[in-house]
Amino acid sequence: MLSVDPETPTPEDLIENERRFVAEVGPRLKALEERYGVPSAEVRQAVQDGRLEDTYETCSWVILWESYRALTQAEPSRLE
Repeated sequence: MLSVDPETPTPEDLIENERRFVAEVGPRLKALEERYGVPSAEVRQAVQDGRLEDTYETCSWVILWESYRALTQAEPSRLE
């Protein structure tokens, strides 16, 4: 029988997950920027003005960038 651990993550667990996410996503964003020649901060506009196609990859890039930015700009000291 499958059991589910009902324990709620601690604030420390959540912060560690955020740190891991930031550490993993940073290099992915850099690789996309190098591949397409567009900074992550401009990817949404690049899709809107036609410099980049609206594809699964560019949509995923926008989501990754927005998530990364939200975590790194909200409370930087939390992730240090």
